[in-house]
Amino acid sequence: MNGRIFTDYQMFSHVLRNIFPMMVVNSKKEIQYVNELYCQFFRYNPAELIGEHISKVRYISSIFQTCIIEDISETEGKYLERNVEWLDKEGNVLNLPTVVTGMYNPKEKEMFYFIIVKAGEQADGKKFTLNHFHFLHSLEQAVNETNAVVVTDIDGNILFVNKRYCELYDYKFDEVIGKNPNVVNSGFQDRAFYKEMWETILQGKIWSGELRNRAKDGSIHWVQSTTVPILDDSGRPIMFIAIQTDITDRIHFERSLQKKIHEEFKKTVRNLYNIVFKYREVDGEIKFTLLEGRMAKRMKLSLDNISMEYLKTVYSKEQYERIEYHLRYALKGKLTNFEIEAFKRTILVYLAPIFEDGEVVEVVGTIIDITNRKRAEDIARKMAYFDFLTQLPNRRYLQEKAEEFIFEHEINQKSFAVMFIDIDRFKNINDSMGHSAGDQLLVQLSKRLQSAIRKEDFIARHGGDEFVVLINNVDEKETHHYAGKIVKELKKPFNYRNLEIFVRPSVGISMFPRDGIDFDSLLGSADIAMYKNKKQMNSDYQFFTETLRQNILERTLLEMDLQQAVEREQLELYYQPKIDLRTREITGVEALVRWRHPVRGYISPGVFIPLAEETGTIVQIGDWVMRRACEQLKEWLHQGYPPISMAINISTAQFNHPMFDQKVKQVLDEVGLDPKYINLELTESMMLDKERSEEMFHKLRRLGVSISIDDFGTGYSSLSYLSNFPITHLKIDKSFIRDFNKSNKAIIETIISLAKALDMKVVAEGVELKQHERFLVQSYCDEAQGYFYAKPMPARDIEKWFAVNQSDLKENDQLNNVH
Repeated sequence: MNGRIFTDYQMFSHVLRNIFPMMVVNSKKEIQYVNELYCQFFRYNPAELIGEHISKVRYISSIFQTCIIEDISETEGKYLERNVEWLDKEGNVLNLPTVVTGMYNPKEKEMFYFIIVKAGEQADGKKFTLNHFHFLHSLEQAVNETNAVVVTDIDGNILFVNKRYCELYDYKFDEVIGKNPNVVNSGFQDRAFYKEMWETILQGKIWSGELRNRAKDGSIHWVQSTTVPILDDSGRPIMFIAIQTDITDRIHFERSLQKKIHEEFKKTVRNLYNIVFKYREVDGEIKFTLLEGRMAKRMKLSLDNISMEYLKTVYSKEQYERIEYHLRYALKGKLTNFEIEAFKRTILVYLAPIFEDGEVVEVVGTIIDITNRKRAEDIARKMAYFDFLTQLPNRRYLQEKAEEFIFEHEINQKSFAVMFIDIDRFKNINDSMGHSAGDQLLVQLSKRLQSAIRKEDFIARHGGDEFVVLINNVDEKETHHYAGKIVKELKKPFNYRNLEIFVRPSVGISMFPRDGIDFDSLLGSADIAMYKNKKQMNSDYQFFTETLRQNILERTLLEMDLQQAVEREQLELYYQPKIDLRTREITGVEALVRWRHPVRGYISPGVFIPLAEETGTIVQIGDWVMRRACEQLKEWLHQGYPPISMAINISTAQFNHPMFDQKVKQVLDEVGLDPKYINLELTESMMLDKERSEEMFHKLRRLGVSISIDDFGTGYSSLSYLSNFPITHLKIDKSFIRDFNKSNKAIIETIISLAKALDMKVVAEGVELKQHERFLVQSYCDEAQGYFYAKPMPARDIEKWFAVNQSDLKENDQLNNVH
């Protein structure tokens, strides 16, 4: 039937039970099973959900909306992934990526639905993508008939075993889940053997070897085991998949052969499935003396037709020479084995010499069909070396390929390029259009990149929306050509559901050996160049230079110093007066933060404020500015200075705190300052999330503080928020004052008229000339600030300015004549 066929859905849930919230629903849409993570995430007890209809936890916004079960039915029970709105116990609606797949229980003759909610990371921080789910299923199908499969977590606890594993070791599924693989340890291999194995797989490398295991009934089984680590995005193992082939017959035969070297054993080997053969050297020629086994009959081989001449007709010259090499190597008294393709199968050949009086008299060989095992190993290797989504090589493969490039180009004294590509604002696509759109875009991007490079070049997905291209045997001049070609391809529109999506790639390039002689250095240099390209929008790509490295180093050092600037009391507040254009009185000051570095001296806010916003330090700095400004104003009022307002700039990161209003109230309460003296300067961008920002604006106004929209006219200017938000002041951006042309004058007049109509006050920033002031007075602007009145000053200087300039401003006859 269509869909995935499962005989016991609880069995496979062991693999994912500690990874994602999960439930099982029957065809009546009744919940049959939920795991512990589901209950924790959605705040339910299992008893509250078992037997309930899925509508209890599935948010349905309209009668026309289908249940996700109908949607999977339309896909004929195949794998389906999309965002689904779920309800937690509190009634909150959570929009989360969800996977559904059909499964069939033959005992109950009923279809069930396996639902997995991709709710972020595991509790221990290890990532596990649901693409692994597909590969585990494919892996089980590839090996289920002849090979045992066991999946363990990083600590060695068994998460999953297949049917063949249970048959081989005589255990039931539930008897081994959660146990350590040493449940089948026979004690034959010592601790050093297993230590070496674990050291290998914990380094992310594949381990292969022979194990002597003990079944539940005490019987011994020899297996050829291959263990593949499954890595997360950072390259660390998160689980291990072991594929085991039973080689007990072969081991028993080889051992019994040594004991009965002179006995005739045709009758023994004839009924074996694997091929057993013997050969010896006669007059320099290899002559086969025995060929038995059921597999030989299937391949239509017999002692009558097998010969070296026959092998020449079956294999290519290169393959034949390889076979002959191993056959003669064993005749020299050496154990050997090799793999080769034969009759559309993959076979493994073991050769063991037989001695008499210290001389090789004959060689015995076994041939094992390992086709299924090789298929399984191919799938496992694909999981280890390729990205699941784009099918491009992953970071591990990139590392190995880059080392090959370095070795070859160093020997030949050639150069090659490392191109680091990052897609700007990719997160916006995921957030606005869903993760399926982002995934489709990444798939299309990978195909574009593959079409833009040559066969000798190499491309890999480094992680997320990052790609790395190795351009073979090129100098910098030639790299310009290939880089331009790649960027041109990526700038073409991508299609998603008949929508055109445009992206901008940021591209950084480093050259071997100029910018590094090892891969980490080359990638780091390309990353630095990419970051520079992301900041400068006027170029398609950026080559690495030592100047860029120095700038990054200085920026990193500055970032480290900035994080400690508050504790080391290196920050200081300056204050710029605001003047009432009608009365000529000082109405308030704006608090502006300054940083005096002990070594670098004065650092411009234009340098450290953007850095603080990028690193998150702006919240700490903003909180310090608010408290210090309130304390200073309180001190001035206590000293008898006229009551004025204190304008404080608020960063987006501060405003986005869900308890921002309470943080403001806490500062005012602790300082003992009346909120009416505080004016919070916010930006238009903070109102993009209308519902949340409008609520916060009202909370702040209820505290009693006033609110200004800073830099008005340069951002998200909308009449709707002006009428709906409790705004008290508009600050005209200084760019309109600085470029004092006819158009900007009209904009200034429009802003003033709009503010008056909405009962708001208007403050003009950047007033530097008398003509600026005269125009603002004639246009009925309320307040102004700028170098025409005073530069920003420290508290001690502005106190002197209060005394000297208050009277001078009132006695300005020219200004009064304007009124």
